[in-house]
Amino acid sequence: MLVLAIICTILAILMFMRKGSFLVAGYNTMSEKERMKVDKIKMTNATGIIMSAFAITMFLGAFDTRYMTYLLLPALALTLAVIFFGQRYMLNEDGRKEYDQKDHRLNRVIALIAYILILFFIYSVMYTGEVSYTLDDDLTFRSSYYRDESVDISKINNIIVTDDHDIGIKKNGFDNLRIRSGRFSNEELGDYFLYAYDDAESYIIIDDGTTYVYGSDNDEIKKLYTALEELYK
Repeated sequence: MLVLAIICTILAILMFMRKGSFLVAGYNTMSEKERMKVDKIKMTNATGIIMSAFAITMFLGAFDTRYMTYLLLPALALTLAVIFFGQRYMLNEDGRKEYDQKDHRLNRVIALIAYILILFFIYSVMYTGEVSYTLDDDLTFRSSYYRDESVDISKINNIIVTDDHDIGIKKNGFDNLRIRSGRFSNEELGDYFLYAYDDAESYIIIDDGTTYVYGSDNDEIKKLYTALEELYK
């Protein structure tokens, strides 16, 4: 992440110094006649802003990947906005006249639809998902984006409820700004399965030879703990 942050910073500086136009895709393959229609200052400024946004995102992500996740969506949205809608404003007067003479309405509609779909996809991946459980013969944890895992109730060794759980690191599974599900690892539990909301108020830790952690609001955790306690009776 730090290496990427440094690269993006260098690129941003080059753009703001008007030295990096040859690195801009599209512009570097234009003929000299086509380049005359482009406002080089506006183009490099726009590219510099995008590189700065990604540099900040990567720099913060090097220290905490959650920062990167929060900032990635606006950085991508900024990039897509420039790609889809910013070309006209990077042209000089002659270029804009030529641009306006062409019928670009359909292209703009297609670009807008694509932009909305891409943002919707990013939002869906980063901000949606549910984790839940069912308690019948076995206790089964479920996630929108990860496989089900079942606890053998007859083999449960220990149940702990806590409001202070160190998530640790993800080894495989799914992790976004709403839920975390999959195999995680921390110093206290080692490898374990986690099914939790990102804003979980408390966690229930269940050990049946394999460790499972479920995180939700206090009422939901209390409900599950009480149900398991009744089974023991």
